[in-house]
Amino acid sequence: MFATGNPAGEYKRGYWGTVPTDINNNEIWDMWQDTQNDQCSLTQYMPISSTIQFEFTIDDMPAAADTVWIRIDFVKMKNTHATTTQHQWNLPTCLPGMGQLATDHLNERNAINPALFTKVAKTKWLKLKPSVLANTNVVARTKQVIQFPAKVLKPDIADFATSGETFYSNIALKDQVWCVINSSVVTGESPWPQGCRVELRRHNKWRDPHGVSTP
Repeated sequence: MFATGNPAGEYKRGYWGTVPTDINNNEIWDMWQDTQNDQCSLTQYMPISSTIQFEFTIDDMPAAADTVWIRIDFVKMKNTHATTTQHQWNLPTCLPGMGQLATDHLNERNAINPALFTKVAKTKWLKLKPSVLANTNVVARTKQVIQFPAKVLKPDIADFATSGETFYSNIALKDQVWCVINSSVVTGESPWPQGCRVELRRHNKWRDPHGVSTP
């Protein structure tokens, strides 16, 4: 079974680009028409993987602009922590502490503390720089596949018996994988007013002998 969904910033109909007709109004050709209706089982299911595609675009980037670096990390907590006024180390509360991971100067660059967080994939670096001596649109693309442990998840029937499961609803906080994106652009100092456009697509796969799959 495959799961995609707009609420999580995933697949949108017609995302692939220009087509001769409007797929939204011609659902007999829309191969993703009912994918959003897939549901995890109320008995058990086993996550397999999540594939995330990234696309970063700067429109009309000045030829003389400094190179923009994009850094992508995938992390999860090693343990859960009590939240206090002194420390907030649980994800996603601590995400503000993961800024400045891609600043140009190493002595100013933040780092992810390996005592608190585990990297589940190698850090990805993407470069945005015009290849011609003129203002131009610059695009960088990459993909990451996250494999999940072979662990069967059993739903909390009291919480989800009436609403159905989601892919994430039974993943413990310490097992959740977070994607953290940073750029080398200093906040408020972008040389182009439109900024950098980020688009994502995610496909989740899980094994489920009891769930509901759309035809």
